[in-house]
Amino acid sequence: MDLTVLAFLVILSPIILMHEIGHFIGAKLTGVRVEEFGLGWPPRLLKLWQSPSRLRIGETSVVTPRNPNLPAHLQIGQPVEATVRPEPRDGAYLLERLRLLDPKRDETTPGQWPADGQLLIRGPLTEVDMGTAYTLNVIPAGGFCRMTGEEDPSDPRSLAAQPKRERLVVLMGGPVVNLLLSILLFAAAFVSGVPEPLDSYVVIREVAPDSPAQAAGLRSGDIVLEASGIPISTTDDLIEVIDAHAGQSIRLTLQRGEEVVERAVQVRAQRHSDGRVGIVISNDAHTFALRHYSWPQAFVKGVDQFLYSTQQMLSLPVLLIRGQISAQEVQPVGPVGISQIAGKAIERSNQEQSWFTVLFFAGAISMALGVTNLLPLPALDGGRILFVLIEAVRGRRVDPAKEGLVHLVGVALLLGLVLLMTLKELLNPVTSPF
Repeated sequence: MDLTVLAFLVILSPIILMHEIGHFIGAKLTGVRVEEFGLGWPPRLLKLWQSPSRLRIGETSVVTPRNPNLPAHLQIGQPVEATVRPEPRDGAYLLERLRLLDPKRDETTPGQWPADGQLLIRGPLTEVDMGTAYTLNVIPAGGFCRMTGEEDPSDPRSLAAQPKRERLVVLMGGPVVNLLLSILLFAAAFVSGVPEPLDSYVVIREVAPDSPAQAAGLRSGDIVLEASGIPISTTDDLIEVIDAHAGQSIRLTLQRGEEVVERAVQVRAQRHSDGRVGIVISNDAHTFALRHYSWPQAFVKGVDQFLYSTQQMLSLPVLLIRGQISAQEVQPVGPVGISQIAGKAIERSNQEQSWFTVLFFAGAISMALGVTNLLPLPALDGGRILFVLIEAVRGRRVDPAKEGLVHLVGVALLLGLVLLMTLKELLNPVTSPF
C-alpha cells in the first residue's frame, strides 16, 4: 500500500474520528438527538446496530429493543397499535410489536387493554425518536456525527433548540477532544523513545527555482558539511551563518553522493518568500540513540510541547507580517499534503526504530485540527460558537435561517479551498520536514 494512503488511514482518519466522537459525547451529555454516527463517510456500507428507539403513543412512553424492526416513515400524528410488556423500564414500556392503523379499516379509539399477559396500547404517535444508527461507510475518512436540526430549532431535541450552554458543550466537544488527544499523543511519543542523533547532519530537501541556491548549483539531497569554514551539524548552525552574512557570499562545502564539492552562494540582504538563499533544510542522522521517558515525565513533556506548538501556530500571522518567516513556510496544507508528510514520518520512524516521529506528528496534527476548528470562521465549530456568543451579548439569537446560510456559504468556500489544495498537492507533492 502506498505510504500516503497508509498514513491517511492510520494517522489523519483516526484524528478526524476522535473529533466527531467529541461532538457525539457532547450531544449525548446534553440530550441532543444523534440520528447517525458513522465510521467513514457515505455512501453507507452497512448499519452496524441501532440504539433503542423511543416513542410516545398518546401520553404513554414506549422504548424499543436494540435494532428494532419498526415500520418505515413513522410520523407524528399517525394512529398506531402497540403490544408492550407491562413492566416499565426507565419510565417507559418495552415494545413487542407495532402496527400502523388505517382509519378507514381499523379501530383507532385511544386506550389501553390487557392482552395475554401484555398490554395493548392504541392511539396517535405524539413523539418519535428513532435512536442512533451506528453505520460503517465506504470512504475511510474519519467519521461523522449527524444531529437533529443543527440550525432548525423546531424539534425540542435538536441542537439549535438547546440553551446556549448546552450548544457550547456540543460545539466545543470536537476541538476539546482533539486538544486533549494532542497532549496524549505527545506524551506517548516521549514514552516510545526520543531519537537522539549520534551523528547529526544537515540535508538540503528542496531548492527553490530562480533562487541564489539554484544559481550556485545546489541540489536536493546535498549534505552541508561547512559554511564559510564553520562546521555544520544542525539547521540552526546553518541558519546562523546565513543570517550573519546577509548581502554577502558564503562558501558551502557539500557532500554529494561519493564526492565533496564547494559552491559559493550569494545571500540575499532581505528575506524573500523562499528565505535568504532559497533552500529547505532539515536535520538528519545515520544513527540514533533512544531516550525513553516514564509516563509522569512524558505527560509533563507532552503538556509543554502542546503549549509550545499552540503558541507557535497562533503566532504565525504575526511572524509573517513582521517578515520573520516566509510565506512559503506558512502555506496551508490540505489532507493530501498532510498524508504525504505523514508517509515520510512513517518512513522516518521506521529508520529510527521508534514510534516517536509518527506519534509526535499525529499530536501536532490533532492540536492543529483542534485550534483551527475554534477559529471564528463560518462552517467551523468556532464560527458556530461565535453565533452563540453573539446571542449571549444581544440577548436574542440570530435568525437560524440566516445563520444556516452563512455556514452553507462557508462550507462551499471551505470545500473549494480543500479541492484546490488537493489538486495542487497531487500535482506538486509538499516538501516534508522529515
